[in-house]
Amino acid sequence: MQGFSYIIKNPNGLHIEPASKIIKLAATFVSSINLRCQSRAVSLKSSIFGLMGLGLSYGDIVEVYFDGSDEEQASQAFQQLFQQVL
Repeated sequence: MQGFSYIIKNPNGLHIEPASKIIKLAATFVSSINLRCQSRAVSLKSSIFGLMGLGLSYGDIVEVYFDGSDEEQASQAFQQLFQQVL
């Protein structure tokens, strides 16, 4: 299992465009991919509504966990994407 923490730096927080990119990227990996913020968690392999439902804002700390055969590649790809869009 791999994972990382990330502080949301986008002043707009999580909105539809970055959420869409996150869900699309998750679909390209075999590993299970879960995001947690405070006590709430969602699978990034499910719909965009679960992710948007977290209401992530500027300054929130999220934790992303990967478990599967391509977890290392997934972790690297998500770290890059988060730096670009969040």
